[in-house]
Amino acid sequence: MPCINRIIGKGPSTVNRKMPINGVVLGERRTPRSVLFSRWLALIGSDLLADLLAATLSEHTRPMLLADFGTNTEIALWDGQTVWVTSVPGGPAFEGMGMRNGMTAEAGAICRVWKADGLWRVETIDGVSARGYCASGFIDCNCAAIGGKAAQAVRTLCWFLAGRRVLLDDANSRTAICSVDVDIFQRAKASTAAAMMQLLAFAGLKVDDLHRLWMCGSFGQTS
Repeated sequence: MPCINRIIGKGPSTVNRKMPINGVVLGERRTPRSVLFSRWLALIGSDLLADLLAATLSEHTRPMLLADFGTNTEIALWDGQTVWVTSVPGGPAFEGMGMRNGMTAEAGAICRVWKADGLWRVETIDGVSARGYCASGFIDCNCAAIGGKAAQAVRTLCWFLAGRRVLLDDANSRTAICSVDVDIFQRAKASTAAAMMQLLAFAGLKVDDLHRLWMCGSFGQTS
């Protein structure tokens, strides 16, 4: 039985329905009243529960969003009274995996990318030679490639789809991003964004209503 089922005292038979939880006591603290969408219950566990307690979500009065990025991205929306929780597949692109030069957030991972004087600049974890990209570096590279302009974004996307690649350092093949990498990350980003928007809709909120965003997991550490 998944960890969250044991904590709330409800079995897997609750699958495929919305389930309100009045809160559970862990040590000296109580988690807030929650609504879990139970078809994803097995994918919501101790990671998110620890995140909610560490962020002291129920002690805030304004809407906030928390996401623990990983193979399964666990998401919690606090509307001031209730925490809405779900989980979606993360790829695991948000951990830098599945892509040709993707890697976890460890020594040698490109964690920041920018352009200066027309040249690519990179920062790696621990400042050692680049061995690949973690998720934050991958996102930076894509943002720098499109330059934040819609027209250029369309051209860059077509460029990627044509099978070409971005190579930041001609002497290091581990700095390349290929079209298949962009596709993998787009899928992970789309599922995560859709889940966040759905929780906002359930709670009757908009993105502009959010006061704070927490990002957890290795992606959160390097973003």
